[in-house]
Amino acid sequence: ILFSLVSRNLRHLRRAPPHARSPSLQSFPPIGGTESGARAPVTSIPDSRGGRGENARARAARRATSPALHQPHAPSAAEVAEPIDGDAEKPRLLLAVTSQLFICTVPPATLGTASNPGRGWRRRGGPSALRDVCGPAPAARLPPEALGSGQRKRVSQPVAVRLPASRRSPCSASSSSFPIQRLAGVVVLLRPQPPEQHGKCGGGSRVQHSPGHRLLQGKVVTKEKIQEAKEVYREHFQDDVFNETGWNYILEKYEGCLPIEVKAVPEGSVVPRGNVLFTVENTDPDCYWLTNWIETILVQSWYPITVATNSREQKKILAKYLLETSGSLEGLEYKLHDFGYRGVSSQETAGIGASAHLVNFKGTDTVAGIGLIKKYYGTKDPVPGHSVPAAEHSTITAWGKDHEKDAFEHIVTQFSSVPVSVVSDSYDIYNACEKIWGEDLRHLIESRSAEAPLIIRPDSGNPLDTVLKVLEILGRKFPITENEKGYKLLPPYLRIIQGDGVDINTLQEMVEGMKQNKWSIENISFGSGGALLQKITRDLLNCSFKCSYVVTNGLGVNVFKDPVADPNKRSKKGRLSLHRTPDGDFVTLEEGKGDLEEYGQDLLHTVFKNGIVTKSYSFDEVRKNAQLKNSELTEASH
Repeated sequence: ILFSLVSRNLRHLRRAPPHARSPSLQSFPPIGGTESGARAPVTSIPDSRGGRGENARARAARRATSPALHQPHAPSAAEVAEPIDGDAEKPRLLLAVTSQLFICTVPPATLGTASNPGRGWRRRGGPSALRDVCGPAPAARLPPEALGSGQRKRVSQPVAVRLPASRRSPCSASSSSFPIQRLAGVVVLLRPQPPEQHGKCGGGSRVQHSPGHRLLQGKVVTKEKIQEAKEVYREHFQDDVFNETGWNYILEKYEGCLPIEVKAVPEGSVVPRGNVLFTVENTDPDCYWLTNWIETILVQSWYPITVATNSREQKKILAKYLLETSGSLEGLEYKLHDFGYRGVSSQETAGIGASAHLVNFKGTDTVAGIGLIKKYYGTKDPVPGHSVPAAEHSTITAWGKDHEKDAFEHIVTQFSSVPVSVVSDSYDIYNACEKIWGEDLRHLIESRSAEAPLIIRPDSGNPLDTVLKVLEILGRKFPITENEKGYKLLPPYLRIIQGDGVDINTLQEMVEGMKQNKWSIENISFGSGGALLQKITRDLLNCSFKCSYVVTNGLGVNVFKDPVADPNKRSKKGRLSLHRTPDGDFVTLEEGKGDLEEYGQDLLHTVFKNGIVTKSYSFDEVRKNAQLKNSELTEASH
């Protein structure tokens, strides 16, 4: 059975109205603090006298009856930088990005924690003989390796994507809904196996030295896992549906390695929608049921795909306006900063989402992504992302309302030789710019260098109105110049960063408003938090993973779906391949037509086969593949 993933039409990425407030800038999340997304410390409970004088016995008794009041463990710096568990089943990452076309990652066959397929909880179509053997949807049967040590409770719950008919286009298949936009980036969550578990199919230096060992790599099926899965599913389904015979066959014949082959385009490749991105096929006829196990974990890739797509689309907007208002792309990679650490659902989410954004930009406060990339990808640079020292509201308000100037002065003096960002709206952003920065502390600002500017951060109000008014005030208080394009420019020691209410809609509005008011985009950078890493769903982008080819009794059958109520959901059929036309465009050939020499080489290459990851990409390669093309720098934003 062959499953293939093909991009489908997307729902327009831009959404209105703009999201509510984004998290404020924080240069490095405090260890154990709520700003970092880590566990927040709980204040100890006073005793009956109003103090904290409890003896050990009383404390023990109280804690025994009030477990919720325990002081949680404050994570170390290493835990904050690397939010994933440190065991052998630790999730790993494979990355790519997105935009006006499809940026696709090569997800080398990841077979992951099982999921409740939600609306997809039903028997798949296809030959009745296969349907009878398979029983419930394969995605409903948890792979035994998903229940291994340390993974018993890690179960995700993706749901099927359903877009309005007007938003869908014909697509091909594969057993996983793979969300993709006009451009799609794919980040795949993977889990390594320790070397001693690899067995024969998992050995080899090329695999060991790859950026990350994949979840499917090596010996992933064991007798203990099969037995545990059997017991769980007997109770879960109230029926004996678990394919114990099939898993024992894999354990005995392949020493626990999975007989599957995955072919994919290079990670980070930019491929137009409607084309196949990767295919999955079993290499043993007796394991025809195994291909659909890939669906569940690949569906989870919707999150990094969407983050990377959204991020790259915003990069196109910024590139366009930066060129128009300055004539240069200098500083583009730092124009959109990731403020999303505290706004996401988990440490894992922070690491994966931040990594997806870093494909396109180098500015981030979500340090979890840096650790993830360094550990599982590797880059030529010491770190793939950077930030600057920055104030947040508590570092201002702790001084008291009457001492805001003192707080500002302390911060800029403390960080006099490096860029420093100071949130300035704790009380009155306009007074801060006019009186404090523009008069009281002007001498300190003017003494700074272009390499160590003061970055003023508004953090409330209508984003466009606030940015324009702040620029207007600063333009009166400090000497401005005009660049070669005729746009106004603040002195090099002064810049602003807008970190509130920034999404793809408001970003477009702000840069357009600045252009109309003759302000260069050189003056500003943006920070996005919840809108970048959290305010997204799997329905925002769309892709399909369906069965396209089956061999039954030695005969190949082209398989596809063609719902009478929705022609746009018709899937591609047969063996699929990806090619380039003489004009350089991409085309997907169905029904095995790509075997003909006249169409040239198939662009899908084997990345995983029978337990071995055969191809890996460094983070630098992914970034290179995802670069904006010259044609994208001049086209309209949307």
